Amino acid sequence: RKNFFNRAILLSFFYRKVKDGRIGDIISFLPQWYDVNPHIVPTVFASSLTSLNIQDYVDIAEKCTFEQAFGLEIMDILIQGLSQPLSYTQFEYPAQIFPALDVLVSSYPQLDAYRAYWNYAAAKYYMTVKNDYQQAIAYCDKAMLYSEKESKIYHVVMLQQNMLRSKTENSVDILEIFESLYTHFSERQEWVYAGECIVSWGAMLRRQTEFEKALQVYQRIPLERLNNSPLIRASIYRRIGTVYKNLVQRIVRRTKKEDGGISEGKLSQIKENYTAAISSFRLARTELGSSINVETLSLLSEMTETSIVVIPFMPEQRYFADVYLAEEEKLLSYIPIPEREVLFMRNRARLLELDGDYEGAVNTLMEAKNYIEGDLKSFRLFEIYYQLCRTVMRHWDDLPEDLRLVGRKALSAALSFDLGNKNEYRKALLQAKDFFEDKL
Repeated sequence: RKNFFNRAILLSFFYRKVKDGRIGDIISFLPQWYDVNPHIVPTVFASSLTSLNIQDYVDIAEKCTFEQAFGLEIMDILIQGLSQPLSYTQFEYPAQIFPALDVLVSSYPQLDAYRAYWNYAAAKYYMTVKNDYQQAIAYCDKAMLYSEKESKIYHVVMLQQNMLRSKTENSVDILEIFESLYTHFSERQEWVYAGECIVSWGAMLRRQTEFEKALQVYQRIPLERLNNSPLIRASIYRRIGTVYKNLVQRIVRRTKKEDGGISEGKLSQIKENYTAAISSFRLARTELGSSINVETLSLLSEMTETSIVVIPFMPEQRYFADVYLAEEEKLLSYIPIPEREVLFMRNRARLLELDGDYEGAVNTLMEAKNYIEGDLKSFRLFEIYYQLCRTVMRHWDDLPEDLRLVGRKALSAALSFDLGNKNEYRKALLQAKDFFEDKL
């Protein structure tokens, strides 16, 4: 019995039943299995439905009387499974179920109470797995339409919607909503959602280059409240480490403008912030253990970049940069998510630049741009443009004219993003603009 609830064995059993058209065998015993293992069963059940189309779902619904408590219990388990698309990344995701549920609700009006939940799950899926923010926002709008304003799900969806806005907009009210939602969730002891709020709130401040404020936000939440949420704890530790990486990058940017090399004092600051970053990353890795998920991939990406940044001052870190990048590439073979592919390619471009392959670095960044070019407001796209123009600026004399043009176009594209005049990235871009104008 214990072995049966091993994830791989259970998933194989569920897949086989669905393939043989005997999903009724699963549905009949699902509530009992859920009672034995409520953490694995919902996700495995949802994943086993991947091959089904809309008509298949209609046929299944006819075998499950939704007027009875049993049918609604099945729906509860399904919704829980749909809400965890990234918990076990070796599982596939049944995206076709969302339009199917929209069809089913017309025949089974009692399902209407679940509309907010499955639209929220859809929004989460399209944001985190498909990197399709517009589709995710559309599902958030639908979820809020079907939820009561004082309900828990309404505030959870509002958080998701604000997270999406923070990735494409730079409005002050987004930060205010994050603060309001954090207060709302923390006062109600809903620490998982409070943690998710903290993660996105701090990320937006980092994009605005308000690194010290971001660190204060990350440190607001008492991490002991998240002892049962290792993914969120890991995410917060990772982001604290990323702030320290950003502080290293700030020192490096400012040092390059000065003559006479780096002072002992600034070298000490670089090493101090680097040590703090790596220490925080290690805490995150401890939380994750041997998990294969997007958070692990994000952590490896940050560890790679942080090691790359300090190589000119700490050459021994090149070994670790290569090791982390190789781990990152291996994990991407299991989790081929476009946004993460982009971060991997940006790190590869950095190493190519350090190795003197400047054309290879620019071409790699151009390739990375193709992954997310459809989302013109994505901050990830801005980061590529920023890295492109800065790379071209640093190696102007070693690049052919066509790649110099790539750098100038990337500068124009990066400057079109609404960053605010005080943003450090914008200031660096304006300096790049002066450089390019001098070269014309």
